[in-house]
Amino acid sequence: MRIDWLFVAFIGLFYFGFTDNSRGPVYPHALNDLNISSALGSWLFALSSAAGLAVTLVSTFWLKKFSTITWMKISWPILALGFWFMGESFDQKSIIPLYIGSFFQGIGAGISTITMNLIVTQACDVLKRRRIFGALHGTYGIASLVAPVVYSTLYEKQIHWSQFFKYMAIVPFILLLVTWNIKGEKQVELPNTKLNTSRLLQILFGATLGLYVASEIVVSSRLVYFLTEGHGLAHKEASQFLSLFFLCLMGGRLSLAFFNISLKGESLLRASLLSTLFLLVLGMNGFHLAFSLSGFTMAVFFPCAMDCLSGWFPESLDAMMAGAMSGIGVGLVFMHISFGQFADLYGIKFAMGSALFFCSLSYVCLETFLQKTKTIRIRL
Repeated sequence: MRIDWLFVAFIGLFYFGFTDNSRGPVYPHALNDLNISSALGSWLFALSSAAGLAVTLVSTFWLKKFSTITWMKISWPILALGFWFMGESFDQKSIIPLYIGSFFQGIGAGISTITMNLIVTQACDVLKRRRIFGALHGTYGIASLVAPVVYSTLYEKQIHWSQFFKYMAIVPFILLLVTWNIKGEKQVELPNTKLNTSRLLQILFGATLGLYVASEIVVSSRLVYFLTEGHGLAHKEASQFLSLFFLCLMGGRLSLAFFNISLKGESLLRASLLSTLFLLVLGMNGFHLAFSLSGFTMAVFFPCAMDCLSGWFPESLDAMMAGAMSGIGVGLVFMHISFGQFADLYGIKFAMGSALFFCSLSYVCLETFLQKTKTIRIRL
């Protein structure tokens, strides 16, 4: 096992997770300070999602150029550039640097997300890989939990969000110094597995994941905005609900590693979406704690979906995985753009209801996908 390679993956993920989940509590402050509408502000998220999707689609061309360790390190200064531009948007009183920063942040995030998983695959053997991946996702959960708390604390100490982003732009260069002597030795060799899976199944599974992720990100990135603007809560109180959401999300994912759940994969996926729908309905009807608790029911969906995918399509996993990641990218771009439009046209309360719509549609796509796999006699 290469502990030094894993160290690079873990600190890279923590930094990415921290900055990625800082944008939610920053969002309402940025809208007010720059005097922009929710529709325009949504491009802060949409551009980064689009850039990340583009990076994913062309990954076969750039991955083979350098080792995964090198690519992870390349992603850090790109992220730094993105956050510096975001901070500059307030200093220049212009939304343009915010968009530029969002674009660079998406590129850095796309590179980081792909390479961190490959590093884990290369750094440890098969017997330990599942636990290492569990710990990796747990690290993201910890970063997601810490980020809103740190930002709220700094905000109370009169640290402006523009300064916060510029402080975050310094961190990557510290990471580069700490990992300077850690070199990658292996080049990425992508498998040449032929597509033996229906294109329809790829689209259905990609839509299932993309819509689920869209519902999760609506809650994680807009909950503070929804509670402050839609229900008049103080920013600190709203941030506490968001922190609890991330705590539940982290706890739910870690529970998969520590407890043996007897439910079949497809049953667990159904249970996750249906229980999430129930909690989202409660949240929309004034029980704000339900939004936080939905983190626990959402938590199991993504890792369980990845596990099921490996068992259902062992001979075409790369093709199905590519479809899944593309579906997530498209879903996020659509969600960020549509949320802003809904918020401006119908209000933040109506826009928050898009989480219900995405989760419901994800369930429909999941059921259709499961029926199609049985129809073409794929062994589950």
